[in-house]
Parts: sequence; structure tokens; C-alpha cells
Amino acid sequence: MDIELKSKNNFGTYINTRMSLLFKAKKTSIQMMGVRGYDITAESPFLAEGYPINLFIKYYSDRASISKKRFREEMLMTYQKGDQKALVLFPDSPADGKDLNIDNLRIIMQLVTEYAKLGIQHVIVVAERPLTIQARKKFEKDYPLYRLEYFLYQELSFNPLEHELVPHHQILTEQQKKKLFSGNLTPENLSKIYSNDKICRFLGGLEGDIILIIRMDPKSVNYRRVISV
Repeated sequence: MDIELKSKNNFGTYINTRMSLLFKAKKTSIQMMGVRGYDITAESPFLAEGYPINLFIKYYSDRASISKKRFREEMLMTYQKGDQKALVLFPDSPADGKDLNIDNLRIIMQLVTEYAKLGIQHVIVVAERPLTIQARKKFEKDYPLYRLEYFLYQELSFNPLEHELVPHHQILTEQQKKKLFSGNLTPENLSKIYSNDKICRFLGGLEGDIILIIRMDPKSVNYRRVISV
């Protein structure tokens, strides 16, 4: 745990701001995977109302003590939805406080390749610092078979779908898309939503996906076609 202490929780355990952000990012990442349809049963206790941060720290500290791995390495989790699998990991932050570079990416991918035998080619990285442009280009060149999503702690500090001003969003299944376009309507007739939109990213939207948006007051149903930036 980091030395710099910022606040004290009700259980008398000192919690620093960085650990608090990590805790929130972990909980929101679980919610994100659940929204996407992945099985989150194993981590459902983390989503219990009022689940305290000190239990989160103790849980992964105990696991790290037994496995001799790093705290954040123990937070790694694989998720499954049918025959689809995804890996969510939380890399250590560079000691110098800089963005994650090619060397940091290499460490991440060494860990990812250990799970390649499980058929995982979808990697979601949740980190404190951004990935450098050079590192992202390196990933695209050296690991073309992998899909990489990259979130900062701050981006997962809360679930955007739970905001009172955000209407219901969901990505249509292939069967739902087929039904929607069974008449004269075509994807080109729909308004666009960019793939880097906050909600689209949270849902895991890709180019060609169709997002259903339901507003309740007044009630309306709209569709958006996802396009790449």
C-alpha cells in the first residue's frame, strides 16, 4: 500500500486516495462486465451495498501474501459470456509517475499471453496512468489478434449508466438487429454515436453495433449506429 495517507474510514483503517480510486475502479469494472453480459457471479460480493474498502484491501492483501504476487496482479479476473472470454487487469503504475510506456506494455502482455491458452484475445486494462502513443502503436503492430480496451481509474470512478440523467442504453443482439432492419430501415438511416463516447465505451460498443436508447420522460425509443473515430 502506498505510504501517503489521505483519509480514515469507519473501521480505523487509513486509506489513501489512490487506493480509494482503485477500489472504485474495480467495483465499476465488475458492473461494466455485468452490463456487457459476462458472468460476474464470483465477484458479486464486491457489489453489495456498503461493501467497505478495508475488506477489499484485506481480501487482495491476503491473496497476495499467499501467492507471493503483487496486490494488483491478484485483482486480475477472467470473464465469460457464452464462448466469449475477456481478461480485465490492473497493472502497477510506473514508479516515476509517468505514463505507461512500451516496457510497461511488455510486462502486461507477458501476463496476458499466460492466459492465451484459455482462448482469451480480449484484454481490458484499467490503469492509473494513460498508455503512451508509442506503446499503443506497438500493441497494434505486435498483437493484432488482441482487442485492447484501456480505461483510467477516473473513468471508472462511477457507473455512468446509473446517473439519473442518463437514459437506458443497450447494444442490440444480432437477432434484434435483424428484426430492426427487416423492413425499409437501414443502418445508414440511424443517427451516429462515436465509439469513444463514454457510454459506448462502457457498453463495449464496436463499429457496426446498434445501441438502443430508451428515454422515459417523455417516453421515446431511439437507435444509434456506432462508428469508429
